[in-house]
Amino acid sequence: LESVEFGDLAQSSLTSIGNDTFKENVNLECIILPDMLTKIGSMPFQLSGLTTITLPSLLGEISQDLFFKTLIQNLSIPDGVTRIAEKAFECHQFLESVTFSPNSSLQVVSEFAFHNSLELKYIHFPDSVTEIGSNAFEYCSNLKSVNLGSELVTLEEYLFASCYNLSHVTIGDKVTTIR
Repeated sequence: LESVEFGDLAQSSLTSIGNDTFKENVNLECIILPDMLTKIGSMPFQLSGLTTITLPSLLGEISQDLFFKTLIQNLSIPDGVTRIAEKAFECHQFLESVTFSPNSSLQVVSEFAFHNSLELKYIHFPDSVTEIGSNAFEYCSNLKSVNLGSELVTLEEYLFASCYNLSHVTIGDKVTTIR
């Protein structure tokens, strides 16, 4: 299995994909998800050969371990995503950049979300983000620059622990606590 297509993306009735659906499918390189998809379970692409994915705008969450050990290098997060779950990108050895839609409604980046994402270099969160969990970037050893957005109030513990190449962090005016 090298690619997955869902026919007419606008007409597909698929609204969810379960856990472990394409797990360890090392030849899977590309998947374009249908427009009506709102939920993806845990670890559906774990240890797959996935390099390209198009996420639908109605998707509400980047689920736990969604991209654990995939080959994706660049990812665009659509408008509808309000939460990036714990460990969504943990141990990702190839992810270099994550971008957000100009109309992003992202609010929560959970603990360990990007933990040990070795090639992540830059991330600019939208101003809608109000919470970033502890250890979110721990061991992102090539991370150079982060913009945390303007609505964040608290920086949790170990947020940038062992980020050896981090040279610039932009912190908004509303931050009152650094743990």
